[in-house]
Amino acid sequence: MAGQEHITTKRGRVQRFTRQHADEFSAKLRSSIRQAEISRDPLCYSDQSGTFSTRTTLMRHLGGKERIQPISHVEVRAFDAREATRYRPPGNWYAPLLVLREEESLALIRLNNVVPAMSDPLSLGIYLENWRNSGFELPSYHIELLLTDFKVDQFIACVTDAGLDVVIDPILSESDDLEVVRGYPIYSLPMLEAMRTTAQ
Repeated sequence: MAGQEHITTKRGRVQRFTRQHADEFSAKLRSSIRQAEISRDPLCYSDQSGTFSTRTTLMRHLGGKERIQPISHVEVRAFDAREATRYRPPGNWYAPLLVLREEESLALIRLNNVVPAMSDPLSLGIYLENWRNSGFELPSYHIELLLTDFKVDQFIACVTDAGLDVVIDPILSESDDLEVVRGYPIYSLPMLEAMRTTAQ
């Protein structure tokens, strides 16, 4: 079966580097591919959303919704403006998100060390019911919408700087102490690099 080509993108846009930066980036990516193969958990990407991670991580979060392709080769090539037009990003890559704040203090509502964020405001009631069934006492709250990627970035930086985790659409175990059993954790690149180094 013939291989497929995928240009590295960031939030849907083709990434551009200086030659030196491109060489360093590709060398680091090749090293990560080799290490992942040694660990028998190859680096992959999904051909629909372009999500990039290890196979086990993508299977856990995407399941059978997207085709997962292993990454076998990396090379540097010159930027081609015509080719880049094939990658047309949306106005916002992952906004909007909905978060909850306590009505009086305006503090973000937390599930232990997790700050929840919802991708679909119309589904909020489903999550609130699950949290209540898990024993979480929901205080009076108001809704805050993060309508741009810039606002989402600010929110994630604020939460992670406080030593907390952000999980999109968290579902809690109804038999455990606010344990997240389903959701989409958000990690910064430094956090992912630290996790990869620890795993090695």
